[in-house]
Amino acid sequence: MARAQDSAGGETRIYQQRDANGRIVLTDRPIPGAVTQRTWQSTPEDADAAARRREQARLDALATSERIQRQLDAERQRDLDLSLARARLAAAERTAQAEAAARPVTVYPYGEGAGYTPIYSPGYGAGWPPVTTPGVKPGFPQRPALRPSPPANPLPLWRRPLVPPEPTGPGASPG
Repeated sequence: MARAQDSAGGETRIYQQRDANGRIVLTDRPIPGAVTQRTWQSTPEDADAAARRREQARLDALATSERIQRQLDAERQRDLDLSLARARLAAAERTAQAEAAARPVTVYPYGEGAGYTPIYSPGYGAGWPPVTTPGVKPGFPQRPALRPSPPANPLPLWRRPLVPPEPTGPGASPG
């Protein structure tokens, strides 16, 4: 009887009830002897309004999917452009290195042309014009390394025995 009155008004009532065994039951018809804990009342929606909302939701989802797909496509295109630019840069660097290696390098002997040629110079006695060798970069020759003289005491400072200093001055006792 309660359902018939609700149906006539266009509303639906939902009951949450607990039966004698302690189970929770959700129903639109109350169970005799069960304790009603909660009730909800809902009004049925207009079929035309529901169809319009469904269509609008479908269009929104489609627009979102298209926007995400455009973003993914743009990201893929950026990655492709970046990898292509990197490949072109690497090819240009290889070409520049190959051209630099093929170009002859002119080496001027140290000191020549200034009126003084030191004996340790690699250009000593080589004469003029300067030596040109492909693949050799120009630069100044290095002086031969000088060997340091060995220390008087071969022990490191921290291993040497401590010797007290000799007393000097007016009160010093002679040896």
